[in-house]
Amino acid sequence: MKRVIMQLPQGLRFDDLQPEQQAAIMRVFAQFTLPMPGTIPADGYELVDGVTGDNFDPAVMDGLGMPWPVLGMWQWDGRGELVEVEPYRADLMLAHLPPVYTYDDDGNVVSERPQTDATLPHNWAGWPQVHVDRPL
Repeated sequence: MKRVIMQLPQGLRFDDLQPEQQAAIMRVFAQFTLPMPGTIPADGYELVDGVTGDNFDPAVMDGLGMPWPVLGMWQWDGRGELVEVEPYRADLMLAHLPPVYTYDDDGNVVSERPQTDATLPHNWAGWPQVHVDRPL
């Protein structure tokens, strides 16, 4: 199976797609969550996190009218480690992570800074964590 994280136009939902696009997704997707938990919209996109069959190939997406950028893709056989199929785009992920807030003793926000840790905020049950080895 493969895990893929993609940027989709903000507000796009499965029911908005053409029947042939829906059929293509149903042939490869086992599960997906939109928006990806723990993420926020950015630059007109939101993230979808999906677990697909091994037959998923992002190269065919353009031809189906779904030119959605891939932020990372991993394959897993249910044993051992994840195998990176498409490199993880931590630079793109950062824009989709909420800011880090500092609070005072009364619970009021006193400062806000952009997120600098591109660790994935969501994981599928039973799947190994994606390791982010490079600091940003």
